[in-house]
Amino acid sequence: MDRTITATAETLGTSVHRVSRAIDRLGIRLSEPKNLGGGRPARVIGERDIDRLRAELGVTPRTREHSREELFVLAALAADTHGFESVRSLARAAGVSPTTAATIAQSLEARGLVGRRHGFARMSGHVVEANLLEANRDGPGWQRLEPLISATRPPVPTAGPKPTIVPRRFWHLFWNVSPAKLHLDANADFIAARLLLSNDQRAVAWAVAHLPATSIEKTSTLRGLPEHTREWIKEFARSKRAV
Repeated sequence: MDRTITATAETLGTSVHRVSRAIDRLGIRLSEPKNLGGGRPARVIGERDIDRLRAELGVTPRTREHSREELFVLAALAADTHGFESVRSLARAAGVSPTTAATIAQSLEARGLVGRRHGFARMSGHVVEANLLEANRDGPGWQRLEPLISATRPPVPTAGPKPTIVPRRFWHLFWNVSPAKLHLDANADFIAARLLLSNDQRAVAWAVAHLPATSIEKTSTLRGLPEHTREWIKEFARSKRAV
């Protein structure tokens, strides 16, 4: 794998300038491989630092028809199963600014790629009625974009303080227990099972980001799981261990 700045920019679907700025921002140090062919070799990025850049900048396929930001918003909408209660929540999931998300959402809605549905959302600890923003997956426009959307990975949100309990937005998944009393260290196995098997892609992503690989893998050993579910959970556990 070519790990020069130019090749990395091509892989991530972005510019050399953006990758260079991210390298400086993250404090990544480049290395010089042994020169076997004469001349000064290009400096390269370490494999783990490639993963850091992927999380920081996201990944998009090369296309002239859609901006990176639009693809990030489309990918966030595609990964969601409940709908976004606000443009701000969509912006967080897509890794773009609220202003950018609002502009893109308005454009997508006008083109029939996004619709609104009356539903319920949790805000400030309360369940309220909301006009949810969601992908129009059945439309021909969306189906044409699916190859681009599936190849897109939005930036990973910047990590804040290490959480100790499950975020409130997922409490509805723990209907028969008190989620505020579930500590991530003591109850990781139980929490992993509830989140990973919830069909909520945001809950799955949160579990993979914050729970140990052992708890993720333990979920894959539960009885009665469809084989394809068992396999993707195992894959998440393997990728977690590889970091």
